[in-house]
Formats: sequence, structure tokens, C-alpha cells
Amino acid sequence: MTSVEQVMANANPNARADKGRNGIGGVIFPGSQLGYDLGQMRDFVKVQKRSKGFAIQTAVGTIDFPLKISGDGNFFLGLNVASAVNSTMFNHSFKLMFNEEQLFADCNGQYLCPALNPNKDMEFFPYPRPMSGSDTVILSITSLLAEKVFVNTYYI
Repeated sequence: MTSVEQVMANANPNARADKGRNGIGGVIFPGSQLGYDLGQMRDFVKVQKRSKGFAIQTAVGTIDFPLKISGDGNFFLGLNVASAVNSTMFNHSFKLMFNEEQLFADCNGQYLCPALNPNKDMEFFPYPRPMSGSDTVILSITSLLAEKVFVNTYYI
């Protein structure tokens, strides 16, 4: 399997020369200019992190929002939340159900928002779970005010 570090090490244009190029200088397939064959690039792409975002209009009270994550995902990594004015995130609490398993409940929004959480270096908050392709992921939001909340999910 090809690691990110290996790809980045070979990304140096001085080391590539004309690997993976056709006679007129065009790339034969993505990654060939790095010296990898098609199988190695497929392996590399399979393990890359992907994300999907959602914009949810909250209302005073509780709403359940299904997070429809790609069916080709193999592993759920985690999520983060934000709003247009992040200082209002404390007005929301969240519950995440993943295939009828409760991952968290009554979690205040400020702890899932990277801008407000002390772990500011984290891109997302990890809640790793294997995925089957037909997963049911429900995010419940209990709000004290109506506003748009943005949720970003991360998966492989």
C-alpha cells in the first residue's frame, strides 16, 4: 500500500523526470508522473480521507437530521460543527446515533466546534466506526434558538 509520505516524497518535480508521460508530455493517468502504477494509485486513493458537509436549519426544540454519507465509505472518522456565529454554538446540544448505537448525547455544541474547543488543532472530533455502505446516521440537535448549523463529516 502506498502511504501519503511516499507519494509526497516522490512529488518532487526534480525526481520525476518524464515518468508517466506520453510522447507529447501529457500525463498517461493521474499518479503516473510520480512513478506509481495504476494499482498503487488505486490503493492510495482508497485510504484517503473524504468529507461531506451538511447545512441544517435548526428551530427551537429538537430535530433529527439524517446524515447521508456516501455508500462507498468504509470507515467513519468523525465530525465537527459550526455556525455563522460560532459563539452561539453553546445554544445547541447534539446526539449522534450510528446504526442505532449512541455515540454521544447532550453534547454541547461548543465542544464539537473546532473554533471553541481547546483542542483547536483537531480538524474533526473522532468517533471512529466501520461502515457497511447502508448505514443509518442520525444527528439530533436540541436548540435554544433557530439558526443554520453546519456539520462536516469525515470518512474513508
